[in-house]
Amino acid sequence: MASGDKSYCDTNDCKGIASKDKSYCDTNDCKGVASGDKSYCASSLCKGWASKDKSYCDTSDCKGVASGDKSYCSSGQCKAIASKDKPYCP
Repeated sequence: MASGDKSYCDTNDCKGIASKDKSYCDTNDCKGVASGDKSYCASSLCKGWASKDKSYCDTSDCKGVASGDKSYCSSGQCKAIASKDKPYCP
């Protein structure tokens, strides 16, 4: 997801989000993030990430991913996704 390269992914949901192609997705949250359409979403993280609106979020990692601002993030995974920089990945 950090690199936008679905070849790294083990799951369909990862492939969908990485490639922005909801046809890979198994979950509605994946479909929401992959398509940028929060109407699919069940979770606050999905709504924030899909809409790029951190006001949906209740965690710092969600705020980082939703806004693309790694300064909010507490986890390496968040920093990688927010900054699109895979060296942050554990």
